[in-house]
Amino acid sequence: MSTNAELIEIGPDQVDQHVRDGWTLLDVRTDGEWAGGRIDGSVLLPLDQLIARLDEVPDKVVCVCAVGARSAQAAMFLAAQGRQAVNLAGGVHGWVGAGHPLTR
Repeated sequence: MSTNAELIEIGPDQVDQHVRDGWTLLDVRTDGEWAGGRIDGSVLLPLDQLIARLDEVPDKVVCVCAVGARSAQAAMFLAAQGRQAVNLAGGVHGWVGAGHPLTR
């Protein structure tokens, strides 16, 4: 997944505003990670399926993974494809560390 896009990151406390503004939380973790806990309202699209399922990705997404590395790759790839995409810095671990809940 090669890109020339610049990575834009947001913190956990910025997620709600993005969602209110119509952004989709796109979780790029595996099915097993997703089942273990996710941010409420997020949509699962594992990173290894992103290219094949690109047409399913909304125009504005906040990419999420466990710690922010895979979602950073996804955000840069999606930005290079013309989507508005940002990365949740710290991923789900950062989300929980900031005091936010997970849904199971």
